[in-house]
Amino acid sequence: MVVGSVLYEALIDATGTGALADVLLSAADQAAGVDEIFGYWLDERGRVFVIVSSGHVGSSQSRADRYASQYHALDPLAGMAHYHGKDMRMARLAASDVHHSAYRRECYDHPGFAEKIAFARARGGRNFVLNFYRRKEQPVGSLDTLSELAELAFPLLRKHVDLARDDTDLPIVAKLEQRLTNTYPLLSRREREVCARTLTGMTAEAIGIDLSVSETTVLTYRRRAYERYNLSNSQEMLGRILF
Repeated sequence: MVVGSVLYEALIDATGTGALADVLLSAADQAAGVDEIFGYWLDERGRVFVIVSSGHVGSSQSRADRYASQYHALDPLAGMAHYHGKDMRMARLAASDVHHSAYRRECYDHPGFAEKIAFARARGGRNFVLNFYRRKEQPVGSLDTLSELAELAFPLLRKHVDLARDDTDLPIVAKLEQRLTNTYPLLSRREREVCARTLTGMTAEAIGIDLSVSETTVLTYRRRAYERYNLSNSQEMLGRILF
Protein backbone atom coordinates (compact mmCIF):
# COMPACT_ATOMS: atom_id res chain seq x y z
CA MET A 1 0.00 0.00 0.00
CA VAL A 2 1.27 3.46 -0.88
CA VAL A 3 0.40 4.95 2.52
CA GLY A 4 0.68 3.34 5.91
CA SER A 5 -2.38 2.41 7.94
CA VAL A 6 -1.90 5.36 10.30
CA LEU A 7 -1.83 7.88 7.48
CA TYR A 8 -4.76 6.24 5.72
CA GLU A 9 -6.75 6.48 8.94
CA ALA A 10 -5.80 10.15 9.06
CA LEU A 11 -7.20 10.59 5.55
CA ILE A 12 -10.47 8.99 6.61
CA ASP A 13 -10.67 11.08 9.78
CA ALA A 14 -10.00 14.26 7.80
CA THR A 15 -12.72 13.55 5.24
CA GLY A 16 -15.45 16.17 5.54
CA THR A 17 -13.15 18.73 7.16
CA GLY A 18 -10.75 21.38 5.92
CA ALA A 19 -7.82 19.21 7.01
CA LEU A 20 -8.27 16.70 4.18
CA ALA A 21 -6.24 18.70 1.65
CA ASP A 22 -3.16 18.91 3.88
CA VAL A 23 -3.31 15.24 4.88
CA LEU A 24 -3.68 14.19 1.24
CA LEU A 25 -0.74 16.39 0.23
CA SER A 26 1.39 14.83 2.97
CA ALA A 27 0.55 11.35 1.67
CA ALA A 28 1.30 12.33 -1.94
CA ASP A 29 4.55 14.05 -1.00
CA GLN A 30 5.79 11.06 0.96
CA ALA A 31 4.73 8.66 -1.79
CA ALA A 32 5.94 10.45 -4.92
CA GLY A 33 7.51 13.85 -4.25
CA VAL A 34 4.33 15.85 -4.90
CA ASP A 35 4.46 19.59 -4.18
CA GLU A 36 0.78 20.46 -4.64
CA ILE A 37 -2.57 18.69 -4.91
CA PHE A 38 -5.81 19.99 -6.37
CA GLY A 39 -9.06 18.05 -6.58
CA TYR A 40 -12.35 19.22 -8.06
CA TRP A 41 -15.67 18.02 -9.42
CA LEU A 42 -17.94 19.25 -12.21
CA ASP A 43 -21.69 19.65 -12.00
CA GLU A 44 -24.09 18.97 -14.86
CA ARG A 45 -23.56 22.51 -16.17
CA GLY A 46 -19.80 22.05 -16.38
CA ARG A 47 -18.99 24.34 -13.46
CA VAL A 48 -15.81 23.53 -11.53
CA PHE A 49 -16.04 23.14 -7.74
CA VAL A 50 -12.82 22.86 -5.75
CA ILE A 51 -12.79 19.96 -3.28
CA VAL A 52 -9.23 20.08 -1.95
CA SER A 53 -6.20 22.26 -2.56
CA SER A 54 -2.91 22.31 -0.69
CA GLY A 55 0.69 23.02 -1.63
CA HIS A 56 4.16 23.94 -0.48
CA VAL A 57 4.58 27.02 -2.70
CA GLY A 58 2.56 30.24 -2.43
CA SER A 59 -1.24 30.16 -2.28
CA SER A 60 -2.53 26.87 -3.68
CA GLN A 61 -6.11 27.92 -2.89
CA SER A 62 -5.74 31.07 -4.97
CA ARG A 63 -4.46 29.02 -7.92
CA ALA A 64 -7.30 26.53 -7.52
CA ASP A 65 -9.92 29.29 -7.42
CA ARG A 66 -8.41 30.97 -10.48
CA TYR A 67 -8.32 27.65 -12.35
CA ALA A 68 -11.98 27.03 -11.53
CA SER A 69 -13.11 30.47 -12.63
CA GLN A 70 -10.79 31.17 -15.61
CA TYR A 71 -8.43 28.46 -16.72
CA HIS A 72 -10.29 25.15 -16.79
CA ALA A 73 -11.33 25.53 -20.44
CA LEU A 74 -7.71 26.33 -21.35
CA ASP A 75 -6.29 23.21 -19.74
CA PRO A 76 -5.08 20.65 -22.33
CA LEU A 77 -6.38 17.96 -19.96
CA ALA A 78 -9.80 19.56 -19.41
CA GLY A 79 -11.48 16.82 -21.42
CA MET A 80 -10.67 14.33 -18.65
CA ALA A 81 -13.20 16.07 -16.43
CA HIS A 82 -15.98 15.04 -18.80
CA TYR A 83 -15.04 11.36 -18.82
CA HIS A 84 -17.96 9.02 -18.08
CA GLY A 85 -16.27 5.63 -18.21
CA LYS A 86 -16.11 3.20 -15.30
CA ASP A 87 -12.33 3.03 -15.02
CA MET A 88 -10.02 5.69 -13.65
CA ARG A 89 -8.08 7.63 -16.30
CA MET A 90 -4.59 9.11 -15.95
CA ALA A 91 -2.67 11.70 -18.00
CA ARG A 92 0.66 13.47 -17.59
CA LEU A 93 1.18 17.08 -18.69
CA ALA A 94 4.50 18.91 -18.86
CA ALA A 95 4.47 22.64 -18.16
CA SER A 96 5.93 23.23 -21.62
CA ASP A 97 2.77 21.73 -23.14
CA VAL A 98 0.59 24.49 -21.64
CA HIS A 99 0.45 27.08 -24.42
CA HIS A 100 -1.81 29.74 -22.88
CA SER A 101 0.69 32.22 -21.41
CA ALA A 102 -1.34 33.56 -18.46
CA TYR A 103 -2.46 30.10 -17.40
CA ARG A 104 1.05 28.66 -17.66
CA ARG A 105 2.59 31.64 -15.86
CA GLU A 106 0.21 31.59 -12.90
CA CYS A 107 -0.29 27.87 -12.42
CA TYR A 108 3.09 26.48 -13.51
CA ASP A 109 5.87 29.05 -13.94
CA HIS A 110 5.36 31.10 -10.76
CA PRO A 111 5.14 28.11 -8.39
CA GLY A 112 7.85 26.37 -10.43
CA PHE A 113 5.93 23.24 -11.39
CA ALA A 114 7.45 21.06 -14.09
CA GLU A 115 4.50 18.74 -14.55
CA LYS A 116 0.97 17.77 -13.59
CA ILE A 117 -0.32 14.23 -13.26
CA ALA A 118 -4.11 14.13 -13.47
CA PHE A 119 -6.54 11.35 -12.61
CA ALA A 120 -10.25 11.34 -13.46
CA ARG A 121 -13.14 9.22 -12.31
CA ALA A 122 -16.92 9.42 -12.69
CA ARG A 123 -19.01 8.34 -9.73
CA GLY A 124 -22.50 9.03 -8.47
CA GLY A 125 -23.39 11.36 -11.33
CA ARG A 126 -20.35 13.54 -10.68
CA ASN A 127 -17.04 13.83 -12.51
CA PHE A 128 -14.02 14.01 -10.22
CA VAL A 129 -10.46 15.06 -11.10
CA LEU A 130 -7.43 14.83 -8.82
CA ASN A 131 -4.24 16.65 -9.89
CA PHE A 132 -0.73 16.17 -8.53
CA TYR A 133 1.87 18.88 -9.28
CA ARG A 134 5.62 18.38 -9.01
CA ARG A 135 8.50 20.80 -9.34
CA LYS A 136 10.75 18.04 -10.62
CA GLU A 137 9.80 15.18 -12.90
CA GLN A 138 10.07 11.86 -11.11
CA PRO A 139 10.77 8.34 -12.45
CA VAL A 140 8.02 6.72 -14.49
CA GLY A 141 7.51 4.16 -11.73
CA SER A 142 6.23 6.90 -9.44
CA LEU A 143 3.10 7.13 -11.61
CA ASP A 144 2.05 3.71 -10.34
CA THR A 145 2.44 5.00 -6.81
CA LEU A 146 0.28 8.05 -7.53
CA SER A 147 -2.27 5.88 -9.30
CA GLU A 148 -2.63 3.76 -6.18
CA LEU A 149 -3.02 6.85 -4.02
CA ALA A 150 -5.65 8.26 -6.39
CA GLU A 151 -7.60 5.00 -6.19
CA LEU A 152 -7.67 5.39 -2.42
CA ALA A 153 -8.49 9.09 -2.56
CA PHE A 154 -11.44 9.20 -4.96
CA PRO A 155 -13.96 7.52 -2.61
CA LEU A 156 -12.85 9.92 0.13
CA LEU A 157 -13.25 12.94 -2.15
CA ARG A 158 -16.75 11.83 -3.06
CA LYS A 159 -17.62 11.39 0.63
CA HIS A 160 -16.05 14.75 1.40
CA VAL A 161 -18.36 16.45 -1.11
CA ASP A 162 -21.39 14.63 0.28
CA LEU A 163 -20.56 15.66 3.84
CA ALA A 164 -19.65 19.26 3.07
CA ARG A 165 -22.36 20.11 0.53
CA ASP A 166 -25.49 18.25 1.61
CA ASP A 167 -28.29 20.71 0.79
CA THR A 168 -30.62 19.49 3.52
CA ASP A 169 -28.22 18.79 6.36
CA LEU A 170 -24.78 20.32 6.83
CA PRO A 171 -23.30 18.55 9.88
CA ILE A 172 -19.70 19.43 9.03
CA VAL A 173 -20.45 23.08 8.31
CA ALA A 174 -22.61 23.36 11.42
CA LYS A 175 -19.86 21.80 13.53
CA LEU A 176 -17.27 24.18 12.10
CA GLU A 177 -19.54 27.18 12.71
CA GLN A 178 -19.88 26.14 16.35
CA ARG A 179 -16.12 25.79 16.74
CA LEU A 180 -15.63 29.16 15.12
CA THR A 181 -18.12 30.67 17.55
CA ASN A 182 -16.19 29.24 20.50
CA THR A 183 -12.73 30.14 19.21
CA TYR A 184 -13.49 33.42 17.42
CA PRO A 185 -16.43 34.98 19.31
CA LEU A 186 -16.03 38.39 17.65
CA LEU A 187 -16.94 37.06 14.19
CA SER A 188 -20.30 38.08 12.79
CA ARG A 189 -22.83 35.43 11.73
CA ARG A 190 -22.02 35.96 8.04
CA GLU A 191 -18.27 35.84 8.70
CA ARG A 192 -18.71 32.51 10.51
CA GLU A 193 -20.83 31.13 7.66
CA VAL A 194 -18.26 32.13 5.05
CA CYS A 195 -15.26 30.89 7.05
CA ALA A 196 -16.88 27.56 7.92
CA ARG A 197 -17.54 26.87 4.25
CA THR A 198 -14.02 27.99 3.33
CA LEU A 199 -12.65 25.42 5.76
CA THR A 200 -14.56 22.65 3.98
CA GLY A 201 -12.72 23.51 0.76
CA MET A 202 -15.52 25.43 -0.98
CA THR A 203 -14.44 28.21 -3.34
CA ALA A 204 -15.66 31.78 -2.97
CA GLU A 205 -17.91 31.24 -5.98
CA ALA A 206 -19.48 28.12 -4.47
CA ILE A 207 -19.95 29.84 -1.10
CA GLY A 208 -21.68 32.74 -2.82
CA ILE A 209 -24.08 30.35 -4.52
CA ASP A 210 -24.72 28.51 -1.26
CA LEU A 211 -25.37 31.71 0.75
CA SER A 212 -27.05 33.65 -2.09
CA VAL A 213 -24.50 36.47 -2.04
CA SER A 214 -21.96 37.67 -4.58
CA GLU A 215 -18.44 36.28 -4.77
CA THR A 216 -17.10 39.75 -3.93
CA THR A 217 -19.20 39.80 -0.77
CA VAL A 218 -17.82 36.41 0.23
CA LEU A 219 -14.25 37.66 -0.19
CA THR A 220 -15.05 40.77 1.86
CA TYR A 221 -16.47 38.75 4.78
CA ARG A 222 -13.50 36.39 4.68
CA ARG A 223 -10.98 39.25 4.62
CA ARG A 224 -12.70 40.96 7.56
CA ALA A 225 -12.67 37.73 9.55
CA TYR A 226 -8.96 37.17 8.96
CA GLU A 227 -8.11 40.79 9.77
CA ARG A 228 -10.15 40.69 12.98
CA TYR A 229 -7.92 37.95 14.37
CA ASN A 230 -4.70 38.76 12.48
CA LEU A 231 -4.87 35.57 10.41
CA SER A 232 -3.18 35.11 7.05
CA ASN A 233 -5.18 32.21 5.64
CA SER A 234 -7.66 29.43 6.33
CA GLN A 235 -4.92 27.05 7.48
CA GLU A 236 -4.13 29.35 10.42
CA MET A 237 -7.81 29.60 11.28
CA LEU A 238 -8.24 25.82 11.10
CA GLY A 239 -5.19 25.20 13.26
CA ARG A 240 -6.64 27.17 16.16
CA ILE A 241 -9.99 25.39 16.17
CA LEU A 242 -8.47 21.92 15.91
CA PHE A 243 -6.18 22.23 18.91
